[in-house]
Amino acid sequence: MAWKYLLEATEEASMAYNKAVTRLREYQGVDPHFDNIARQYHDIVKKLENMQWTIHQVEMDLKRLPDHPSS
Repeated sequence: MAWKYLLEATEEASMAYNKAVTRLREYQGVDPHFDNIARQYHDIVKKLENMQWTIHQVEMDLKRLPDHPSS
């Protein structure tokens, strides 16, 4: 069950990243405020990298759990 949520989060992050790349390309050479847009893009990429790191850490933690915990 947790893997499903991790997969969904990864897919959402990937879509957000792709959308940011597309928007950046659309604005290149067209928008007079490109530097501001580039800064925002950079911030988005950093946030996505942090999300990816967090997801990776959760995946590692889940791999350490027993498959069938006894309760």
